[in-house]
Amino acid sequence: TLKMGYPVKITKQPTNVSALDGMTVKTSVTAVGDGLKYQWYDCNANDTEFQASVNTTATYSTTMGISANGRKIYCVITDALGNTITSDTAPIIPPDINA
Repeated sequence: TLKMGYPVKITKQPTNVSALDGMTVKTSVTAVGDGLKYQWYDCNANDTEFQASVNTTATYSTTMGISANGRKIYCVITDALGNTITSDTAPIIPPDINA
């Protein structure tokens, strides 16, 4: 069987996000392709290796707290044919309360 389709393509990268302690932080990736599956990876500020997170939709979400401060995140998107693409890495940063 020959399957034709367009390879997965990211049309909007995740952005740097911030929130006050206890608030929910969210960022999203937008992609086009068939049968897309999302897996976010994160790495806390003091860690050196990324780990798969529980986030498996187009949106990464977590509660802002000390452990989230400085966390880096990215998303791997897989299409129905098994093609993958990796998003840019975005940090979670504390808000500038002096702004």
